[in-house]
Order: sequence, then structure tokens, then C-alpha cells
Amino acid sequence: MFVCDTMLGKLARWLRILGYDAVYAKESDDGLMMIAKGEKRILLTRDEELAGRSGGFLIKKSSVDDQLKELLDAGLIEIDEDRMLTRCPLCNSMLKAVDKESARGRVPERSFENSDRFWYCGQCDKYYWVGKHWTDMKERVERIRR
Repeated sequence: MFVCDTMLGKLARWLRILGYDAVYAKESDDGLMMIAKGEKRILLTRDEELAGRSGGFLIKKSSVDDQLKELLDAGLIEIDEDRMLTRCPLCNSMLKAVDKESARGRVPERSFENSDRFWYCGQCDKYYWVGKHWTDMKERVERIRR
């Protein structure tokens, strides 16, 4: 859905956390435009000239919270808790819900004991779970939503 230029790596990660398909591409301007056009993605950039040439969306703010608010206000994203934890924040792959036993020995023992829900990224070979970081992310998203 989105392709983010090299100035928007944190935004790409947060879009993934929110469940959006967000490619982070370290490409030339022409390369970014080719990806956006070829994959029917919205180009997100902080480069005013590139946004104008490409028809992409110009991100004006510098903090990721403000950037997400810009996208919300523009109607490009919605915040839906059911979409969260569906994509790997590192590589953008879809996460797979796995049974608790699959996570044994692969996550910290305390996290294993305190959580019943786990997700796995086959691309990164990484597990995710609902923990303190999840609560912190939800609180941050609520602040952005307001």
C-alpha cells in the first residue's frame, strides 16, 4: 500500500505495526517512483520536489507520531487494533499466529509464562507476543488518535 523513502524508516516501521503494507526503499527518486507505480503503492516522502513529481504524499512533520497523525488526517490510514500484529515491523512480512508451545524456548521465559498469544515471522525467524511493549504501543496509538 505504501512505499517510504529513506527519510521515513521509523514511519514505515510504525505503519507495519499498525498492520499496513509499507515498503522501506533505499532507492533513487526514479526507483521509488517505479516501485510506487509498478506495485500501485502510495509514495510517502519528506522531499517536496519528489512528492510533486511523483504525485506522492508529502510528509511535513518530523516526529513519527505527527507523521502518523498527518496520514490519519489525510484519510490514508485508519487505526484498527485488529490489524495490529499482522505484519513484521522489521521486514513487512505477514505474521502467523502460532500456538504457545511453538514459542517455548524462543521467547524470554517470563514472556512465555505471561502471554498466551504469539506470532511468528518466518522471514526474520522472530516471535512476537503481547507484553509491556504492546501496552506502550497501544497507549501511543491512542495519543495519536486523539
